Amino acid sequence: MSFDLRQQNGSQILVILLAAGGDFICLVVSVLSWLQLSAVLPMWPIPGLYLVEMVLVSGVGLTAVFLGWARLIWVVSGLFLGFAMVGAWSVGLLYLPVAVLFLFAAGLATHRRGRSLAAGILVCLAAAFVQGGVMLEAIQLLASG
Repeated sequence: MSFDLRQQNGSQILVILLAAGGDFICLVVSVLSWLQLSAVLPMWPIPGLYLVEMVLVSGVGLTAVFLGWARLIWVVSGLFLGFAMVGAWSVGLLYLPVAVLFLFAAGLATHRRGRSLAAGILVCLAAAFVQGGVMLEAIQLLASG
């Protein structure tokens, strides 16, 4: 299967641009956060794993756009939403624009296929709760020694 941008319509190009923008912002925020945080605290295991996770997740989201997997884009947006909310007291809120861009990409990709936005939103919320729960559990495990 080959991907040709010339064969895509306007809404698909917009989905690609939204996801690519989210991916780019995520990469910039992650690198800048890493540079700032590593100067004042140890990066491993946390926050280093979180920053690596976010970069990997954004790459998965961009790949999902090219593969046409709208449901996975919803999962990615939920993971970013959960990270932004739980990590709000540190770098989490910096990832909120990434979550919003992937949310718009997921919504548009879902709408293009004539599928239910409600189902996608539920997937997004479930992913956000899972991400938040994993983060809180990891923090609790590290705090307990």
